[in-house]
Amino acid sequence: MVERLCRSLNQRDTISVKDPKAIPAGAALIGKAIDILEAISHNGGAADHALLSKSCNLSRPTLYRILQALSARGLVRPADSQFMLGYGFLDMATQVWASSDLTTVAAGELKRLRDITGETAYLAVMEGAGVLSIGRFQGAHSKRSSAALGSVKPLHCTSQGKAFLAHLPQAQRDRLLEGSLVALTERTITDPILLDVELAKTRARGYALDDEEIVMGTRCVGAPVLDDSGMPIAAVSVAGPSFRITLARTEYLGQEVKEAAHHIAARLTPRKVGQVSALDYLPVTEQPGFHGLDPHWNAKSGVLSWADRYASALLQRDTSGLVTEAATFSKRIEAFAMTKAVGPAVFHEDEVVFPELGRRTPFIGFKVLAGCADQADNLWVSTSENRLGRLRADGSLIDTIDLPCAATSLAAMQDRSVFVVSAEGGSLHRFDPTTRRLRLFANISRAAGMPSGVADAGDGGYWLALTGGWSVLRLNDVGEISQSSALPIADATGLCVGEDGRALFVTSARHRLRREELIHAPLSGHVFRLPVGTG
Repeated sequence: MVERLCRSLNQRDTISVKDPKAIPAGAALIGKAIDILEAISHNGGAADHALLSKSCNLSRPTLYRILQALSARGLVRPADSQFMLGYGFLDMATQVWASSDLTTVAAGELKRLRDITGETAYLAVMEGAGVLSIGRFQGAHSKRSSAALGSVKPLHCTSQGKAFLAHLPQAQRDRLLEGSLVALTERTITDPILLDVELAKTRARGYALDDEEIVMGTRCVGAPVLDDSGMPIAAVSVAGPSFRITLARTEYLGQEVKEAAHHIAARLTPRKVGQVSALDYLPVTEQPGFHGLDPHWNAKSGVLSWADRYASALLQRDTSGLVTEAATFSKRIEAFAMTKAVGPAVFHEDEVVFPELGRRTPFIGFKVLAGCADQADNLWVSTSENRLGRLRADGSLIDTIDLPCAATSLAAMQDRSVFVVSAEGGSLHRFDPTTRRLRLFANISRAAGMPSGVADAGDGGYWLALTGGWSVLRLNDVGEISQSSALPIADATGLCVGEDGRALFVTSARHRLRREELIHAPLSGHVFRLPVGTG
């Protein structure tokens, strides 16, 4: 950290103390003091009088006076016959980004980027009309990008700089770029109109590209870290030789860098705790059930539907508040989904039943733990062998993938992804049917409870039900907890958003609770309505 601070004093685009002609009158002593500090730093953090006098070209009397002044300020400390950098540097260094803890928050994402890509990952902030590098995780290859920490680079020809420029107001962008579009390579964009086109592309795709524009043979992909107002506060990037970072590969790297930037931004945003009064979560059912499951809201009819696992029934609540049994079954219900074309789909361990059609489809060679229907009415199920797949009309599975642990529930989102909830693993995974990629979206601490169901909030976020947690959680678009709302029951088993996003309906369970536990949670088994949508 101390070495980085010392290097930055010499590498920033300011006056160089190494050039006596560039030092303003009266400032020579400052340059000599910095020379001494750099000499100590470059010598492993300790140097004696002889080395300092020789390397800094200072007489012994001048050297002694400067060392005495630096020692008094805590910037140098004597140790035996040598001088070492003082602890005062630590005090200053810890304040560099103390207000947002940016470097600490970003470190994990930079390491992840480095590990995934094998290339060097960087963190930068705006510094005047350039970008200042403040964090770096070096790549695994011997031939790699190794830009110095503390160095300031131009905005117009770096991926980090373009990431900033693309999200700044036009007037501010024009001021920063006035007269500064210098060609550093034959590929540098120096035409303001072409640069505006490039920045528009950057905004649209969410990441920027430096295509050998500052150093020939090196490509860099960067993305902005945006605050709540959409203004850039930092940028992350990966860089490496162009023979490894091909133009085709930049598309994939762009998604990884963009995701890392989102994660950093989310961790810089404080978590909210929902203040919910007892009146806010009064049940909407008159009688409790055994184990509510997979609630669904019908926006056209205003009807709320859900299943009771152990009562083996499908229930509905109409606009008047009347709850009725829509259908009953002879076997335990594992999951319930609502399709557009054929209405309810009720999953048992060995078959799926369509009560409105009077039809059932036995499963071929597997047992079901959870199920859901996506926007195209495809039915997805998870099996007891920890596999996820799409159900065919004959009861067989296609497009199957392995799951890391048993699924508690499944939910299809508006973006066509399928979320896999695991109480056992305390995890939430996101499956993209297009790329067939399964990715960990969130880990939930056992202290919060065990995840039991998830719902699309409709605004880029998600709601998560918990068993044993006495609450529901709000997750942001990168899986970070942004809000916690209290419940009067321990076990929330499922949830859905209804009433045009104004309400969250939560099912619960009471079948496993002992009598003494029901004393503290007498409303267990009911369905609850929580007001949401106000932030």
